[in-house]
Amino acid sequence: RMVPKKVYPPGAAIVCGASAESKCLVAKPTPKGITLWPFGESLRSLEALTLPLRGQQWTLLAGAVVGCSQVVELLADPRSNATLCLLLAGWDGQRLPVA
Repeated sequence: RMVPKKVYPPGAAIVCGASAESKCLVAKPTPKGITLWPFGESLRSLEALTLPLRGQQWTLLAGAVVGCSQVVELLADPRSNATLCLLLAGWDGQRLPVA
């Protein structure tokens, strides 16, 4: 069965957590950064948001929802009370940045 392009457009990645209860997101590199929206919704969803990136635009990405304790060295504020973090790795044509 095919997933409709409006739900999963070319260049997008599905980002989920390890638990069966975790909700999945769709992530897609755009000229403004990384746009995220709930899986099953459209890129044009009211719930979509764009995370700005520094540096070159990403052309590909992969990611996961992980426990923040697993990536504490990557956190902007390691004292954050967040329990779940979005871990993204992308390709900008030269490097594999992690966000």
